[in-house]
Amino acid sequence: MFDRADSDVQRLLLRYEISAIIDDISRPDAQDFHILGLVYYDTSQDEHDIRKAHDYFKRSLSVEDKYNMARLYSAHCFHDLEEYSEALRNYLLVNSIELINDFAFWRYAKLQEQIGFCYFKLGDVDKAKKYFKILLGFYERETFETVGYPSEVYDCLDENDEIYQKIKEFEEP
Repeated sequence: MFDRADSDVQRLLLRYEISAIIDDISRPDAQDFHILGLVYYDTSQDEHDIRKAHDYFKRSLSVEDKYNMARLYSAHCFHDLEEYSEALRNYLLVNSIELINDFAFWRYAKLQEQIGFCYFKLGDVDKAKKYFKILLGFYERETFETVGYPSEVYDCLDENDEIYQKIKEFEEP
């Protein structure tokens, strides 16, 4: 999102400018708070920034509980903070149909992978593998680029695992 900001200083200035613009809005809506959350999330440098981003995503959800992307990014914050129970709870609340209809397919595929990752981190390997198998099915039907890189699968499963090996076959050399 903030690729044009090449340095940390530029990112912080951009964060300040966007925050100032939204602060001037008399009644910020869910999207405004979501944008502020993204500003902090995409320029995060530490746990404080991620928590600040999460605060804005929560404010977005307090205005509009069904704001799907705020829910998704709230889950991402918990994920990054290694609070996997809360991440999983929020990932499971994301409206998958809306995600598929309104965004690139890789977002939906990544959601399934992240749910599996959370289950894995919480010790439920069987449920994790269920979601990783869903992801495998996507690779069987779509291009690798459409589904995206399976970093969480690779982080969780052993190289000798059948799911790991089958997904790896779809990766371009």
